[in-house]
Amino acid sequence: MRPIRNFRFGRLKLTICTSPIESFLSRHSSLQQSCQQYSTLGTSNLHHRTRPTSSTVTANHVNTKKIRYIDDLSSANYYFENGLRKVKPYYFDYHASAKDRWVNQPLLAVMNTEFRDRNDKYFRMAIERGYIKINGKQATNDTLFRKGDTMSHSVHRHEPPAAAPDPIELIHQDDDLLVIHKPGGLQAHPSGRYRHNTAVHILRKQLNLPGLYPINRLDRLTSGLMMIGLNSRKAQAMQQEMMAGSIEKEYLCRVDGEFPSGPIVCDAPLKTIGFKFSFQYVDFASGKPSKTVFERVSYNGRTSLVKCYPVTGRTHQLRVHLRYLGHPIANDPVYGRYTPWSHLLDGVDLHNDSTTSSSSCRFANVTDLMLEKTTFDTLDLTDGNPRCGECHGLLVPDPLPGQELGIWLHAQRYSGKHWSYTTNDKNLLPWTHTDFDGDRTIIPSYM
Repeated sequence: MRPIRNFRFGRLKLTICTSPIESFLSRHSSLQQSCQQYSTLGTSNLHHRTRPTSSTVTANHVNTKKIRYIDDLSSANYYFENGLRKVKPYYFDYHASAKDRWVNQPLLAVMNTEFRDRNDKYFRMAIERGYIKINGKQATNDTLFRKGDTMSHSVHRHEPPAAAPDPIELIHQDDDLLVIHKPGGLQAHPSGRYRHNTAVHILRKQLNLPGLYPINRLDRLTSGLMMIGLNSRKAQAMQQEMMAGSIEKEYLCRVDGEFPSGPIVCDAPLKTIGFKFSFQYVDFASGKPSKTVFERVSYNGRTSLVKCYPVTGRTHQLRVHLRYLGHPIANDPVYGRYTPWSHLLDGVDLHNDSTTSSSSCRFANVTDLMLEKTTFDTLDLTDGNPRCGECHGLLVPDPLPGQELGIWLHAQRYSGKHWSYTTNDKNLLPWTHTDFDGDRTIIPSYM
């Protein structure tokens, strides 16, 4: 395989199962009992500057805590260009409640640590001009967050492009549940750089629905089956099934190299290394219990098609476990082989306590290199870069020719005690076919 150069943007712990994969999975509920800590689903609280009618409603996630939410869906003006779904820029106020890790930390440090779309120079300017406030009041770079504080950030928002199916395909719909085929490159729900260009907002407009409750949050880069409650009761019931270990999940992926014949079990614990880029990796000292079963389907001499059966549901679990096993998803722009920081993820003995400081240093270097390769706005209006005529901010670029919006990872099946949903064969992308030859040149997917 020939990598794209200058693209912008260990010991293995393996278990060979002697029983068939289905037999193993039928017995894995006991494993799940010890790994029931799932991240809660949530959405950020974003407010449109024109202030449409507001009300206190239940947040669009299974945690039904009441939040102040302004329904600004009317400001979502979609259009299609170059095969991409885009949203016309709009003004909004971003509100975020202080996380526990923010408490007693200065405002500027939190902005630089937690938010990837701007750099230090911008945040200093925004704080000084009052674009960024705490509890609605002017703050300084050194203002410390307190428990219960709310940070607001007023901006002219330019969302990145997303996958373009119109309408989004429905796999199942009844009075309580919506099951869709989410394309790779489409954010599941409002978060970070995306609000309107998300499955939740697009579906609300497509189906004229007042609210949706995502049940399984697929990564933006992952395609496949996504379940969404039409009410909080249904969402909570299915989330409880997941936490009880009674839901089986099956994914397909295409990975670098010849994956071992198996099944293969990886139970390396995972830890969040960097919040700004949501970067996770293996940490045997303080990581959370994680387990995945893998089974190779085919190998074409360059990459392998692999089935994945996650037992736990950690962030980026499949992607990190595959990288740890030495076979990352071939076009993964974070954990793949063709990134400027790939070499830093190799050669660390994560079982040896004596290398803990070395490993921590390597991971810090990874996040530093990610920042170095990220294009930030220099605020120099004479730099020749394309800019918005209204706010003068940098315009979000389209993907490169031939660059995919999603990675080669697909959620194919979710099954519970009395139900099962599967994506249709027609939904399977070319990379899922055993005769796929589009891996002769690898281009990391769009970030």
